[in-house]
Amino acid sequence: MRVGFTGTRVLRYAMSAIALSLVTASTAGAASVNWPPDSSWTLNGQAAISSGNLVLTQQGVTNQISSAWFNAPVASQGLNVSFTVNMGTPWGADGITLALADPTQNTTHTIGSLGGGLGFTAGGGNPGVKGGVGVALDTYQNVNDPSKNFVGFLSGGTGTTKTWIATSPLTTSLYGTHTVNVSYSGGVLTLTLDGTQVLSSAVTLTPTVLLGFTGATGGLTDDHIITQFSATTSDVSLSSGGFNGGFIVVLLGAGALGVFSLTHRRRTHRSTRL
Repeated sequence: MRVGFTGTRVLRYAMSAIALSLVTASTAGAASVNWPPDSSWTLNGQAAISSGNLVLTQQGVTNQISSAWFNAPVASQGLNVSFTVNMGTPWGADGITLALADPTQNTTHTIGSLGGGLGFTAGGGNPGVKGGVGVALDTYQNVNDPSKNFVGFLSGGTGTTKTWIATSPLTTSLYGTHTVNVSYSGGVLTLTLDGTQVLSSAVTLTPTVLLGFTGATGGLTDDHIITQFSATTSDVSLSSGGFNGGFIVVLLGAGALGVFSLTHRRRTHRSTRL
């Protein structure tokens, strides 16, 4: 009987641990991505850090390509990204993307094509982003672009020929400094520019994404500088490095203890009756 009682007690402790884990998961703070960029980011091409800002391209320098990636994948569900960007002065080109890339198809060294490819599409010997979405701020009209001043959700392409999921021409200029917010929840990606929602569309992202920026110039140039940045995700199970896996292990362990306890109690009763 003592064996059965001990097994039951351990089972209760295990179930209590599960309950505590659930409470911890529901109340834990969201994971965050640090800024200004440090060693936790990988810079490629002409990307550079200056005065705590991420400089993707500089005005006056043609044919630049840049990308910058946070080194660790982050959970996509509940992802919320805010940043401030300086898009330079009128008559420049080409633009930037906030990239949400499939970590199984890309690395932190992924970079794309120059000019209208925004550093996102394949070209010039670079693979471009494969799988995922680029949230684009575009200031020059190339092939498949709706205008010379628009935002869009980009899924790939080659060179200046980009593949769009959704686009939205703007009545206000992208040139100058703007505050951008991008959120993903329930399979819907939403882009807000200077406090106004400008684009929202159903988009499929992988459970975790590589988070980064791409940018490029061609024959025309511009500043593309990220001056402020923050990112959080509400999916604790993914952002904390596999809580779900730990939960399953504890649950299976608790179940095994329960079977062990019941088996020993039955055997003890049987032995007493004999």
